[in-house]
Amino acid sequence: MVARVWRGSVRRTDADDYAEYMCEVAVPGYAATPGNEGVWMLRRNVDDRTEFVMFTLWQSFDAIRAFAGDDYERAVFYPEDDRFLVERDLHALHYEVGVQKGRWEPSAHQHARVDEFVNTYRAAFEAFDAEGIADLFAYPCQVTASGARAEVTAVASREVWLSQLERLAGAYRAIGVRTAQVAARRTIALAPDLLEAAVHWELADGDGSSIYAFDATYTLADLGEGLRITAIAHNETTQLRARLAAGREG
Repeated sequence: MVARVWRGSVRRTDADDYAEYMCEVAVPGYAATPGNEGVWMLRRNVDDRTEFVMFTLWQSFDAIRAFAGDDYERAVFYPEDDRFLVERDLHALHYEVGVQKGRWEPSAHQHARVDEFVNTYRAAFEAFDAEGIADLFAYPCQVTASGARAEVTAVASREVWLSQLERLAGAYRAIGVRTAQVAARRTIALAPDLLEAAVHWELADGDGSSIYAFDATYTLADLGEGLRITAIAHNETTQLRARLAAGREG
């Protein structure tokens, strides 16, 4: 884990406007970069100025390069920065994180369990193994999908979910999915036997070309038979439907 720190100052009268600008432009860019583990915007008033510190956590230096470019120590600036900033660091500082233990930070054992579970889940999808995927859920479970609007589906039984998984596997075949890669993952430990895993998935075809990427959050619980999914929230629906529609038109 690597921490990236940048500092800049604005006139105190501009502080709220600058904070709003950063939330609109900069923060989404940090957060959307695969490998980002969190964004904190810190501020304090010093005389007639307000000092801002952007503190971000990253999985690796490669993740930081994906955000900042090959010269990753150079600070990243935005179109309106010249209007606001009266003082700025031209380079960001980077620190390797020696210890990280937050309230919801998983233990090494929990991380290993989630890694194993996600790899099993991924392999089942790559094999279009609807039965194997269904075995990784607890029932009843809940699925929340983001499309034109959020849709919540309560899945009462394995049989009901299996039929939907078979349709999903067929859709993946139709659009040419061959691999599903975990581009980034973040895990929160709610209790020893209850975790949440947020995964950024990248789907690719047989040549390794990207089909699309999406995000999903899984609530994982150990109910006596190992980790099982009790709820999912994802934003895949719109992209999947668009790909299927393009295939039919082609």
